[in-house]
Amino acid sequence: MPEHRTDASSTAGQLNLPNMLTVLRIALVPVVLFGLLQETANGDVVAGVAFAVAASTDWLDGYYARSRGIITTFGKVMDPIADKLLIVGTLVTLSALDRMSWWATGLVLGREFAVTGLRYARKEDGVMSASQYGKLKTVLQSFVLLIVIVAQPSTAVDVLIWVMVAVTLLTGLDYFVHTGRRMDEKSRVSAPSD
Repeated sequence: MPEHRTDASSTAGQLNLPNMLTVLRIALVPVVLFGLLQETANGDVVAGVAFAVAASTDWLDGYYARSRGIITTFGKVMDPIADKLLIVGTLVTLSALDRMSWWATGLVLGREFAVTGLRYARKEDGVMSASQYGKLKTVLQSFVLLIVIVAQPSTAVDVLIWVMVAVTLLTGLDYFVHTGRRMDEKSRVSAPSD
């Protein structure tokens, strides 16, 4: 079966499944936050289900887009924004409710804002898609936050939060190193030869 690959320019104005899933993920963020703010068992169930559905759309839209070759600029830009809205909104709300330490939220937010800032500062180099490490980080964050939403506080949950923060910071470091290498290679290519 021939592979159908559509470039960003021809699909930018089209509605496709991956982009619809990204929009759905953004739409579910208020549902997650509303459930958490109820501070009831039922609210946690609503938040947990909405969070799980939203997080699963990240995997689904990426898988579908790659398997069908539907890579759009909208997807490259909005997919990480949707992830950040979900993760950052949930982190801040859990911390505000004293269900997660502010230090963990602060470190994760610092990493996210630093990487986003670098991405926009280097936008002339083209939009950089998330690396495999970045995707692993998002999966781990989603898993740990879902556990925090639905489970009682415990030492095991605290250990998971530590692991999530460590992986988040390491992937941020990897992004900066990778960007530095790209800038280095670009400057070498553009440098005039003797």
